Amino acid sequence: MKHIRKQWILAGILFLFWIPWGILCFPGNMPYDAGTSIAWFTGLDRSNVNNPYFQNILFGSFYSLGKGLGIPEFGVCFYCWLQMILEAILLGHVIAYLSDKWAGKAAYILVAFYALIPVFPLYAFMMGKDSNLAIGILWFIYLLLKSAGDREEFWAKKSNRVWIAITPAILSLLRNFAGWIPLIIAIVLLLIRRKKEGILPACLSAALLVIVSIAIPRIAGIPSAEIKEEMSMPLQTAAYYVQQHEDEVTPEKKEIITSVVDWDMFTYGYNPNLADRIKDVSTFTPETRAKFLGMWWGMFRKHPGTILEGWWKSMWIYFAPSEQSPVKSHVFFGVNINPELRAWLGLSEVAEGNYTAADIWNWAINVPVLRQLQCIGLYSWIAVAMTLIALIFRKLRKFLPCCLMLIMVLVACMLGPVNGYYRYAYPMILSTPVVFTAMTGCFVKELKKA
Repeated sequence: MKHIRKQWILAGILFLFWIPWGILCFPGNMPYDAGTSIAWFTGLDRSNVNNPYFQNILFGSFYSLGKGLGIPEFGVCFYCWLQMILEAILLGHVIAYLSDKWAGKAAYILVAFYALIPVFPLYAFMMGKDSNLAIGILWFIYLLLKSAGDREEFWAKKSNRVWIAITPAILSLLRNFAGWIPLIIAIVLLLIRRKKEGILPACLSAALLVIVSIAIPRIAGIPSAEIKEEMSMPLQTAAYYVQQHEDEVTPEKKEIITSVVDWDMFTYGYNPNLADRIKDVSTFTPETRAKFLGMWWGMFRKHPGTILEGWWKSMWIYFAPSEQSPVKSHVFFGVNINPELRAWLGLSEVAEGNYTAADIWNWAINVPVLRQLQCIGLYSWIAVAMTLIALIFRKLRKFLPCCLMLIMVLVACMLGPVNGYYRYAYPMILSTPVVFTAMTGCFVKELKKA
């Protein structure tokens, strides 16, 4: 009872500190993708097929609830408040577990950390696929921490084994391809911890992921995401290669390039920080993708340094502790979607409170230390360092599955179209302090034993 009471107290503290942000950011913080999801669900615009179908249903259903009541903003607001409450509850449970198992009272520092740094309530109150994915990944990491700390006690409970098995499928609903690495982790742990007993739940976990990510979309006739969505890095680095070695581009290579994107756009539209300018106007088929990747591989073999340099230019901000993306918003205030779409949906303009929230965040992002705590690079380096430490030190190897979840998000960011997009990295940022606290607490305990 004491542990449960602690969990709810910690969750309540976080929520109390986040309430003012929810009031200021009425009806909720919405990035562009949330608007396209709602537009798809309502049938207003189905040109964008790249959002996970479950997100379209989720956001569209809440919007439709408000629309049905005659107040579209109510649906957005209701969703954002529910999500913020859920994130506070989960963080309260996680921090309470860290204090009991790994870090003692030092874990309570995380309460102040999540309560006082503005990006956390701002993203908790955001109707966006990266915010709910962040909650899903934090939940899976929580399960992994409990499995590492409670060991046989954890695996003896059927409910825990069920959660480990089904969470990869849940993550795949929140983001395309987000469930495959968790699936591998879940299968390995089930087979190691339960041996023969783990075969069936491991198979069921894989089957469930295939059902929700492949079978259901095909049966329901949901269009697949466009091929160009997975081509950001090859497009971006090939464009940089042409910038550096245009004299080596043969007519055959130019023909392959122009089969997927206009040559002038490919050459003059190149932006080292944003692949979208080229990617969004490209068109791929399975055949042209294969040819383009073959050409790209030839470029890499001939000038690997150029390709790697072009890649670094497209993602270096993910490793810069004090830098923000120059091309995409760091955080969102209010309904930040296409104005025409906003008018179609009947959602109001940015509310006055959003400007107050923006002023507070703008002040915080320019304060030393607070700035670093709200930028991506710090968390990327911590995630990489923790992964290496977990690989090297046997006593900390139990945390490797947690670290791999963080690296999964980081790698996805590095292959994405935007340099340093905070929204993409948020699932890693939310969970990194949790894993760091657990590993540090475990390390200190091992030192005391020595």
